Amino acid sequence: MNKQLNGKWVLAFLLFVAILMALFFRWIIVNSTTNSTTKNKVVLPHHLLDKEATKEQLYYGNIHYKLRCSKCHGMQGQGTIGPRLIDYKTNRNHLYTIIYNGIPGTEMKGWGKKLQPKDIVTIVHHIESLHKNYRIKKNPIKHPFSPPPSNP
Repeated sequence: MNKQLNGKWVLAFLLFVAILMALFFRWIIVNSTTNSTTKNKVVLPHHLLDKEATKEQLYYGNIHYKLRCSKCHGMQGQGTIGPRLIDYKTNRNHLYTIIYNGIPGTEMKGWGKKLQPKDIVTIVHHIESLHKNYRIKKNPIKHPFSPPPSNP
C-alpha cells in the first residue's frame, strides 16, 4: 500500500510540474511577441477621440491625471520631472499614442496595458483642457465694460 501511495504522489508531482512548465512557456510566448515593432502599433479609438470632451470625461480625466501623471507633470501641467503639458503642442492621436506606449529611454511609461482606451482618452481630454485653460489665463478676454488700464 505504501508503494501505491508513493506512486500517486509522484504522478501528482509530475502533473503539477507539467502544468507549471506549460504556463511558463505560454508566458514566454506571449511576452516575446510584444517587441518594439508591435508595441508601437496602437489602435486609436477614433469614436472617442474625434468627439469633443464631455463634462464626465473631463472629470474622470482629472482624476486619472492626478493619480498617474501629476507626480511627473505637476498638478496643473506645469511640469516637474516631466515636461510641461500646459503649452504642449500636439494632436490628440499623438498624445494618445504617447500615453499608451510611453516614451522608450525615459521615465514616461506606457499605460496601455493598465488602462482602458476610454480612460486614456479622458486623460487626453484633460491635458487639452489644461492647455486651453492656460491660454485663457495667459491671454484673458477683456470684458467690454471693464475700465481701461491705468497708466502710472
